[in-house]
Amino acid sequence: MPRVINAVKIFLFAFICAAILLTAGRHTEAATDSSRAIAPPRPDIPYYIFADFQDVKKIAPRLQRSELLGLLDADSGMPLLEMIRNFSDGQISLMTTDDDLSFQMSWKCGEAELLDKIEKGTASGEEAAGIFGRAGAEFFSGITPPSGPSEPNYRLPQGHPYFTAYDGLLILGDSAESVTKSLVAVTHSGRRYNVKTQTSGDVTLLLSFGEKLTGEFLSNFDIVDNDYNEKTAGKRLDVEIGASPVRDGWDFDIATNANEFIAEGGFDRRSSSVDSLPFFRAGGGELVAMLDFTVDLGQKIGTKDGKTLLECVCEAMAPGSEGLGALRNIVYMLLAGTGNSAQSTEEDTDILLEALSSPNRFNAAVTADRENPLEYRAYAMMSSEIPGASLGIGRILANLIELYNEMSSGSSDFEMVDVDGWESVYTMRTPMEGLTGAPAHLTLAFGDSGILVGFIAPSLLSEKFSSGSELFRNVSAGETPEKIYLDMSAVRKLARVIAMSDLLSPRQRQSISQMMLPFIDIQEISAHSTAANHILINAKTSGLDSLERDYYREVLK
Repeated sequence: MPRVINAVKIFLFAFICAAILLTAGRHTEAATDSSRAIAPPRPDIPYYIFADFQDVKKIAPRLQRSELLGLLDADSGMPLLEMIRNFSDGQISLMTTDDDLSFQMSWKCGEAELLDKIEKGTASGEEAAGIFGRAGAEFFSGITPPSGPSEPNYRLPQGHPYFTAYDGLLILGDSAESVTKSLVAVTHSGRRYNVKTQTSGDVTLLLSFGEKLTGEFLSNFDIVDNDYNEKTAGKRLDVEIGASPVRDGWDFDIATNANEFIAEGGFDRRSSSVDSLPFFRAGGGELVAMLDFTVDLGQKIGTKDGKTLLECVCEAMAPGSEGLGALRNIVYMLLAGTGNSAQSTEEDTDILLEALSSPNRFNAAVTADRENPLEYRAYAMMSSEIPGASLGIGRILANLIELYNEMSSGSSDFEMVDVDGWESVYTMRTPMEGLTGAPAHLTLAFGDSGILVGFIAPSLLSEKFSSGSELFRNVSAGETPEKIYLDMSAVRKLARVIAMSDLLSPRQRQSISQMMLPFIDIQEISAHSTAANHILINAKTSGLDSLERDYYREVLK
């Protein structure tokens, strides 16, 4: 994977070039669509990354307001915001491939007079730099003009990429060969890359991996024997992202063909009665994060032996074991300790294994107290469509709790409490009680509705959380059970609380803070799956307050 990482670095360099290009335009018309100057990669190329900015004028204002770019601008000394200050109407297309990490880029440009001089090779290096705008001309000072028929392209000093112009397009590449391929693509439609997008958006990003890299990835999950298999032969693993700026954020549409490799029949998830269950709300206070999905452990995932997901999980947890046979023995022994008869234990074991092999609904949430925003609660809930499954699993957990209490010598026992709506609820005080933001209770509850475990006081099991977020209302009302919601401003606050913990080393605290950097522009984010194997993401952006801005400025130092 180091070559992929290097490709991303090359792609980011090309992206910076694109940002500089976008500062320069002052006109709106151009003769050629920028993507027509991108040559197709070889069919057997290990990977390639393609990006198409279809309407840069719509993207510019959002980037100019980016808190992250503003902080990076100040930290790096590179005038990023100045480079993208004045975006033109037009388009930009980029591609980087595994062919010695080559890249191509074209800009649908309106500087007709200067482009004509660049195309003819009559513009001086200083004149040609003007195509990048004032900030770009300063950054790319020292451009080498063409030296004759044998060297018809201009050369940039940073990494020595080449560029020229043709028919209203500025064309860049990592080498003279890449520029030539782009020129051929412009003039010959059969020699250009014709992407068939599955997503919608003003920006399209496509990552495509060949059979070898796909095989290497799948072999880690026992889906293929090695990096080459009939499952991957002649196929590519594609991930496509479409992005569009909207009134107060971004909309993303993500599509992938990964299911074709992972599951038999394209992973058509079995319908289940748990899909229609309402999202379980508890914890009180304000919602910070929510996750809701249905998982079918009985789904065959297309391993070389045709195993189910449950079998793969069992073997991963206990390598060399008998898989489901070993799991059955464990479940039987745990149930036998609850005082049931042998026949009843056999029946309960069958019910639980059936439940584990059927679709199950999982939902989880993190909430914050209204009075004390630094007091957090978190829980996860599982519901099964198999009658009695939740109670059976609960009895196993109750048996384990009794065993734990016997071994703990009374120092930190679980206590059983009565809570309406639940058959049994066990809770204990956590060792972290009293620390800022640390949960005071660990609670386990089970009943007909499901099994819940979390850092939550028993009294809050019946207290619903609330949220005034429109994004949350929209995603929670969706028909598909796979969905997620994050209040990123609250998540960043939680991360800062965790980063202040005395239980972490300075390096760990710094890592937690740095993990939040890519999300500092986002106020809220929601995502849900669709029937067409797409993931739709809505992100609402906002600025930082002065306290948070100063905090992340220190993180970047």
